[in-house]
Formats: sequence, structure tokens, C-alpha cells
Amino acid sequence: MISILLSLMILNCASWERLTSSQRWEWIGSSHYKPTQIFVIDPKKDSEIEADEGTKIQFPSGSLVDADGKPITTPTRIEVSEYYKSEDILLSGLTTASLGRPIQTKGMILLNAFVESGVKAQANPKNPPKVSFAGTAETGFQVFYGTKTKEGVVDWSTEASKPTNVSKADLESTQPSLVKSQSAQPSKVRMEYSEEPPNYEGTRSGPIYYPVLNLGWINCDRFLYMGARLVSLGIEANYPSWEEETTYQLIIPSIRSVMPAYKDASNRIVFPNLPPGEKTIVYALKRSGVTRWQIWIREAIVGQEEKLIPQWELVGPKALEKRIQSLNF
Repeated sequence: MISILLSLMILNCASWERLTSSQRWEWIGSSHYKPTQIFVIDPKKDSEIEADEGTKIQFPSGSLVDADGKPITTPTRIEVSEYYKSEDILLSGLTTASLGRPIQTKGMILLNAFVESGVKAQANPKNPPKVSFAGTAETGFQVFYGTKTKEGVVDWSTEASKPTNVSKADLESTQPSLVKSQSAQPSKVRMEYSEEPPNYEGTRSGPIYYPVLNLGWINCDRFLYMGARLVSLGIEANYPSWEEETTYQLIIPSIRSVMPAYKDASNRIVFPNLPPGEKTIVYALKRSGVTRWQIWIREAIVGQEEKLIPQWELVGPKALEKRIQSLNF
């Protein structure tokens, strides 16, 4: 208890440690690929934590509550994982889409809080935590929350869901799926967005803090207008089952979006709602044993592509990470 109090004093009411795996490749394709950073705060006091890659999170006194809406008063464990780099997004199996349309991302975090009993804390909607994402503030970006649909796709929405008492098992079920998804954008994207992100605090010269109404998956994104005529891009392969441990995604470099795949009426893989002429990269990953993966990467221009038939290449973890890092977008 004394050591915790000392840490809280030294780190502005927050202490941290890092949870890492000596063999991160075991988690490739999962959000667990990125290390989880651990902080301990006193929720009765104003606290601010800063994660390794620049995410800042403020916890005003009383900003965390239990399932009954009562303020939490005991030391609280804060867990943060950051996903800003392109390779981290891909290696963690993450995607960006809202109601079947691509959204432009600046990065995302997984933020959760637990009391000593293991019960998940919730954000106080009347006095919520606030987050400042790494990087320079840009017009139109705002907070999106991730929710898993019945199809297994994580859909991102600016609407916060109603708070519920979520267990750690429930938390796992809300993480982005490794397979499935939706849409994309045009050869020249015309963006329409609000002049200022709603509900933010800060200035253009300093960090912008957004209220966090839901803990869990939090994305810094903005909506884009893609044009009226949209088409689909299909893959000559059946939609994979969960047992196949295979994921298909479509990278849209010009807007930094990663779309998961859908299945059509014939159980074939398809990426719908794409603007003709857009340059994309098809990225597919399939586990092959304990320490090997099969990867398929193919550039494609929407509406001009020939038949896209997967051609798998067997690679080890280091080669896989290197290939994915080369897809920087």
C-alpha cells in the first residue's frame, strides 16, 4: 500500500507498469499483440496518465462509477493499449468502418478500468474521463466507440451505448473481429465534416480532450463523403469460417482506412460500397501451424481489377512483421 501511494505521488496520482509477452507473435491477428500498459489511480482525486505513444487521459474525481452509478472510491487499475502505427493496426487485426462505410482514423485505443474485485468500472456520464489522442488535431475528427455486431463485425459509432456491468469475459466479446467487414472510398475523396470536433476541450495549439462516455474501444476518426456511385470488390474465395483462422481486409491508403470483408449471397468474400478508381490493397492472413502464417497481398484498383484469387505465401513471424511494416499507409 505504501509503494502504491509513493507511485501515485511521483506520477501525478498514477503508477504504471507494462504487460508484455516475450513472444508477441503468438498474438498476431489479435488486439493482444500490443502490450497493455497498466496504471493505478486514486479515483477520489483528479488524475492524468500519459501512455507510451502520447495518449493522455484525464480522470476527474468521481469520473468512474460502478454498475449502480455510485462513484468508485478504491484504487483502480487502468489498462491502456495504443494502436496508432499502421503495422500495429494490421498486426492486431483491427479495422475501421461505420455502418458499412470507411472512416478515416488517426488511431485507436483500448481503455478499461477495474477495481480490485475484477469488476469493470464505467465512465460517469455526468463527469466523464477525457482523452487526448497523440498527434496534431485536425478538423472533423471525433471519438467513435466500437461495438460488435451479430455478424462479428466491429462497427464504430459516435453514439455511446448505455452503460452496463461488463465482465472480463464480456469485454473479450467486444473486441474487433479478425475476419469480417464493410466498405471504402473514391479516387479523389471529397471530405465533408464539421468545422470543429463536437464536445472537445482544448485549443488548436494544445492538446484537445474529448469526453469518454464509454470505456472499451475508442477510435479517433472522421466521416468522409465518397460520392454517389459505389461498387463492390470481390475475392474469388469462399468466406472463411471461424475455424479457418483467416482474415481478409482491404486497405485504403489515401484515407488511412482498413475495411473488413463481408460475404455475399453466394458466401463469397466481398468489399462493398467502394468508389470506382480507388487504389486499394487486399491483405489476407491465415495461420498455418503454431509459428507460421500464410499471407496474401495484392494491389487493386476498384472497378479495374482482374479476378482476385488468393495466392498464399508461407512466412515466419519476423518475415510477416516486415511485410506488414512495408504496407505503411
